[in-house]
Amino acid sequence: MERPPREVLGAYPEAYQPRRIEFLDWAGGFSGALLWKLETPSGAFCLRRWPRAHPTEDRLRFIHAVQHWAAARGCSFVPVPCSTRDGESYLRHGGFLWELATWMPGSADYRRRPSVGKLQAAMTAIAQVHLALVTFPLPEPAERLTVSPGIVERRRRLAEWARRDLGELSESLPRIGFPELDRLVRKVLGMVPASLPGLDRLLAHAEHQVVALQPCLCDVWHEHVLYQQDRVAGLVDFGAVRLENVAADVARLLGSMVLDEADGWVEGLQAYGAIRPLSRAELDLIEAFDRSTVVLSGLNWMDWIYLQRRRFPSREAVLDRLREIAHRLEVVMSGDGVHPVRRYRPEPGFHNALQFP
Repeated sequence: MERPPREVLGAYPEAYQPRRIEFLDWAGGFSGALLWKLETPSGAFCLRRWPRAHPTEDRLRFIHAVQHWAAARGCSFVPVPCSTRDGESYLRHGGFLWELATWMPGSADYRRRPSVGKLQAAMTAIAQVHLALVTFPLPEPAERLTVSPGIVERRRRLAEWARRDLGELSESLPRIGFPELDRLVRKVLGMVPASLPGLDRLLAHAEHQVVALQPCLCDVWHEHVLYQQDRVAGLVDFGAVRLENVAADVARLLGSMVLDEADGWVEGLQAYGAIRPLSRAELDLIEAFDRSTVVLSGLNWMDWIYLQRRRFPSREAVLDRLREIAHRLEVVMSGDGVHPVRRYRPEPGFHNALQFP
């Protein structure tokens, strides 16, 4: 679909009617979303068609409320959903949910042109979002101080995988006519079993840490950070927003940017901690989130491609992701087992207490 339906465009006021429409092929990434850039009398906007499977309307209202809250508190790099003629922040058409939001300029070029300045800017931006959202009113009966739901869920999922014979599963995977992907998936499956006992101990420790919850992005990574030179111009894709501890975002973003490079971890944590200090419990969670992401990502891709038989627009992008996962698993299995987060020495202001809103 290279052009959005007229009914969708017509649901928005005249100020948002496009003079020019550009279909952004593959810009929705692995999520299945479709995106268009609209040039209008009011400037540039991004039209998104969400996948059928998610989010629900209630979830999308929550996501939009979070975006509005952050932008209203100074996070100018957060896209803001626009209102339809009916005053809603989205519309349903053709079985899909649609939204129109402010266009965020810049390029997600950290991997192509990395710099310390960009790394620091990204970690500063996510810290600013976290500070803005700490006062977001939580839905009842949500608790602000409790264990991390993401850590609990990851431990449960890994326990399910641990009960399976991954060696037998590797041998029984169907051939899909993609030899390099077959090789990478089997390589990942071969390394996962040895990592599970240590990872379970790490998650078990993190599972007992009481931390503060608030809205977090939960799927923020380097391709969601748009730069103009070394300045963050946009932070995009809030589709996974949910209540979590900030450690989930710090681990996801920093791990995607610097992988296992110790100096990068320290620089990123220092930039974040200068805005929003991290507790000892949160540092433990960052390590647990990052290590479990590496293992679960490999298992998820195997499940999606070979068992669920999903199709993705770019084979090369899938290969890149599997290569990175395999490399990070090799680092974990061959290294000294010390996560780079343990080399971080917090600035003054670090504390072992809970982070209260």
